[in-house]
Amino acid sequence: MYNKNHNRLLLGGGIAVCLLIAVTSLCLGNVHFTPVQLISLFRGQGDKVSRSILLYARLPRTLASLAAGAGLAVSAITSSSRIAVKIRSSRNRFPRRAEKRTSMAVFFSWSPG
Repeated sequence: MYNKNHNRLLLGGGIAVCLLIAVTSLCLGNVHFTPVQLISLFRGQGDKVSRSILLYARLPRTLASLAAGAGLAVSAITSSSRIAVKIRSSRNRFPRRAEKRTSMAVFFSWSPG
C-alpha cells in the first residue's frame, strides 16, 4: 500500500489542479480576464460589466462544477467501498469451491418423502 506522505502528495496535487482549473475557468470566455484582473474584480475594482460577468455568470458556474465533481468523487468512493465489502463477505461465505458444490448437490438430491 501507499504511505501517508504519498497520500498527502496526491491530495495536495489534486487540490492544486482543481484550483488551477477553477482559475482558468474564471479567466476564459468571450471576455478574457487575467489573474490580476480577477483579483481586482473580487476587490470591487473595475467596471460594472466585467464585475457582473465574473460574479453572476462565471463564478456560480465554476462553483457548481466543483461541487458536482466533488459529489461524483464521493459517490465513486462510496460505491467502490461497498462493492469491496460485498466481495469480501462473499469470499467468507464460500471459502472453498468444493464446499459450495457439495452443498448444492445435497440440496438438489434431497426430495420430500
